[in-house]
Amino acid sequence: MRGTLVIFTLCVLAFALHTDSSIHKMVESAYKVTLVAAFIPLLCGLYWKRATTQGALMGIVGGLLTWILCEVFQPSDIWLPQLIGLAVAILGMVLGSLLPQWIAAHSKPPHHPLHHHHYAHPTASLHHAAANAGSPQAAAGPSTGDQQ
Repeated sequence: MRGTLVIFTLCVLAFALHTDSSIHKMVESAYKVTLVAAFIPLLCGLYWKRATTQGALMGIVGGLLTWILCEVFQPSDIWLPQLIGLAVAILGMVLGSLLPQWIAAHSKPPHHPLHHHHYAHPTASLHHAAANAGSPQAAAGPSTGDQQ
């Protein structure tokens, strides 16, 4: 992550030093990038239950590439390049999420070391037996730890 941050910072610095654009135009371009690459995956990730990692990646890559190509070649003055990029990002997000998943999120549930340590400790079963003293399981005796 730190390497990515350094590379991104160097790219932005090189762009700022070698451009004739004003600070206002550079900020405007930064918001265009956010619109075509981040807005749709963020919005769908928050509110659409079928959104997937694959859809987000397809939306980001498709929107960003389309916007860059439209900025460079300017195919039409009727449609703004950022709106074309936004439309492609929406299409990529929807198709990428609904098609079979080739790119899956490989994330595990968060692991809390204190919680794990508590249940792995030999006296944990005694603690839980004392806490549930009125329950039918507590009358059967302390747990051997084989139950999970």
